[in-house]
Amino acid sequence: MNCPNCHSPVDGSAQFCSHCGHELKTFQRRRLPRATVYFGILVGLALLLSTLALWQSQGYRERPSDSTDFADNRQTGVSPSTPADNKTFSGDRPQIPAGRMNIPVGTLVIEDIAGGLISESLTPVIDNGWIPFPLKLAKGGFRWRLELPEVGEISIVGGVFRDFDTIGLWQTATPPLVKGPDLQPWREDEPIDWVSLETRSRPVKVSPRNCVEEGYLMSCSLSDGISGPGVFIQKGRVVGWTFGVIAEKGFFWRGRDGRRLRIEVYIEDYYRLTFAESREEKFLIALADDPQSVLQRLENLTLAFQFPKRLAIEDTPEHLRDETIHRTILDGVRQAVAQGDAAAAMDAFDRGTLIDIDDIDILLLVSQETGNLYGAASALELIEDVRAYLSKSNPENLARLNYLHRSLTIQHLEELAEQGDWARVAKRLEITQSYFER
Repeated sequence: MNCPNCHSPVDGSAQFCSHCGHELKTFQRRRLPRATVYFGILVGLALLLSTLALWQSQGYRERPSDSTDFADNRQTGVSPSTPADNKTFSGDRPQIPAGRMNIPVGTLVIEDIAGGLISESLTPVIDNGWIPFPLKLAKGGFRWRLELPEVGEISIVGGVFRDFDTIGLWQTATPPLVKGPDLQPWREDEPIDWVSLETRSRPVKVSPRNCVEEGYLMSCSLSDGISGPGVFIQKGRVVGWTFGVIAEKGFFWRGRDGRRLRIEVYIEDYYRLTFAESREEKFLIALADDPQSVLQRLENLTLAFQFPKRLAIEDTPEHLRDETIHRTILDGVRQAVAQGDAAAAMDAFDRGTLIDIDDIDILLLVSQETGNLYGAASALELIEDVRAYLSKSNPENLARLNYLHRSLTIQHLEELAEQGDWARVAKRLEITQSYFER
C-alpha cells in the first residue's frame, strides 16, 4: 500500500509512514471474514421470509390508495356531518355475518337537484368503499351519500359500469372510512352462497341459471326463496348482489377484483350525461320550493317543454310526468287570472309552446282567456295554428275542442256582421267549413 500523504510505499501492517511519519491506522479498512458476511445475509433473508409469512397468516393485505388516481377536487366529498377523524368500520356497527366475514351495511340516499328524495336503499359496502346500485334508479341523482350509524354521512364520488349493465358499482370518497370484504370476479365452476341483508340469516347455497352477459355483470335467474337485497359469496369474497323488486334476478361481477378497480365515471359526469339539460331537470327546478311567483313558475314550466326528455315513461316519477305538469300549469293559469295577471300569463303561451305541451285542456283555457283579452279573432287564430299538431287520441277532448272552435267562430262572425264586413264573413265561413268537414 502507499502512504495517503506522501504516496511512498509502506508496509501494510505499519502504523506510521517510514518516510513522512503520517499515521496510517485510521485509513486502513478492516475486512470482515467472508464467512461472516454470508452468515449475515442468510440471517436477513430468514427474518424477511418469516415476517411475510406472519402477515399472510393474519390476513394482511396492503391496499393501494386510489387518491393518486383521482383529481384532488373530486376526492373531498365527505359531508360536513362526517367525523373529522379517519375512523374505519369496527365490529360495533351494523354488519351482516357471512361465515367468518362481516359485511358493513348502510343506507344509500340519492337526492335530485332540488333536494327531493329519489331513492333510499339498503346497501352493502364492499372492498375499498364500493357499493352496488341499479343504474336506472340513479338517473337524476345530483347528491349522493352513504349513511352509516356511528360513522355519519359519506359522499359518493363516482362509479364503474358498461353500457348494458343493469347495476353500477359506486365508490365513496377516498380514503374510505369504511371497508368491506374483498370483491372478486364470479367463478361459475365453484360453489356460491347468498346472504340476505335484511334477515341476517345463515348463508344459503344457490345455483344461478339462464345467465345473460351484460357488461361487467352477468344477470341470472335464481331459485325460489332468494329475495330482497343480499350478496353472493365465494371463498370468503363477494362476487355479486341481489336487489329485490327494484332489480330482479341475481347480478354477478365479471370485472376486475377490488384491488384494481378504479372509478370510470364521476357522479357529476353521470348526471350531466343522463339528466342535465333535460325536460325533467327543468321541471324539478321550476317546482322547487323557493320563493317563485306564480308567473315565474308558470314561465319556467312552459319553457321546460323545449328540452328533450331523458327518462322513459316507466322510469319517470309521477310528479315529473307530463300529465302532472299539465295540471300544475292549468292551476297556475287560473291563479294568475284570479289575481289580475291574465295578460302576463298569456305571454308564456305562443304557438310553439302550446304544440310542445300538446294538451287540449291547456289550449282550451289559454284560447278562452285570449278571447276574453283580445277578442274572438285572436283566440281563433291561436286554435287554428295549433290544433292540427295536437294528439287527438281522446275523442271526448276533440269534441270539446270543436265545441270551443265553433263557439268562437260564431262570436267572431257576429262581430264581423255588426261591422258590416261581409267579405271577411264569407272568408271566415270558408275557413270554418274546411275544419269541420275533415
